[in-house]
Amino acid sequence: MPTYRGMAALIAANRDPVKGGKQAPVEGTFHEHRTRKEAALARLRSLEADEKAGSLVSVEDVRRELARAATICKSRLRQVPSSLAGEIFHTAKSSKTPREGTAQIFTLLQKAIDEALTELSQSENLGAIPRPHTRRTI
Repeated sequence: MPTYRGMAALIAANRDPVKGGKQAPVEGTFHEHRTRKEAALARLRSLEADEKAGSLVSVEDVRRELARAATICKSRLRQVPSSLAGEIFHTAKSSKTPREGTAQIFTLLQKAIDEALTELSQSENLGAIPRPHTRRTI
């Protein structure tokens, strides 16, 4: 550790008295630093108040709910092929032409997917997902 005179010389030369290296210059005045600190604390208090009021949702909660909703959607959509397999087989076998069979199968699949999506959109299981326009995220 430098002596008192050595420390004074280091400080005067804008050097760190402990490490001896160059210090980063301090930008702004004490008042500017205090103003920035108070603004940051005010933002933090506002976020805490919003969280307590229930108008703020954590990013982790949103991720968890979206993962749950995606799992429900995936499960429901994966049921479509097994529920239609027999009907698709019968349609393909009884079609007069490949083009007619393809069109009928397309219609069957489209109808089944639309039904699944309608069912999912009306599902109570998906109702707990926070709506982006009503809640802020952190």
